[in-house]
Amino acid sequence: MSVPATQRVHTERQATSRHYVMCPPQYFAVRYAINPWMDPAHPVDRDLALGQWQALRETYEASGGSELPHHALRSLSPAEAGCGVRLGR
Repeated sequence: MSVPATQRVHTERQATSRHYVMCPPQYFAVRYAINPWMDPAHPVDRDLALGQWQALRETYEASGGSELPHHALRSLSPAEAGCGVRLGR
């Protein structure tokens, strides 16, 4: 349902800063396959992964974002690493 132009409220858009939880891929590995792109038989290029992560981090910082560092844990699966993180404003 559209609102007639005479009843629309115009508000100014305000930029907000973005914060990103980032964890370096120092323990990145594929130990089991959960999709066709994961194959434990093919080793992971950790240097490539770290370089890609660093480029993403620099891109976020250049666009005004800030990093909320998160320390890597060796024993977490990808699902465990992404779950249970609650961020407030």
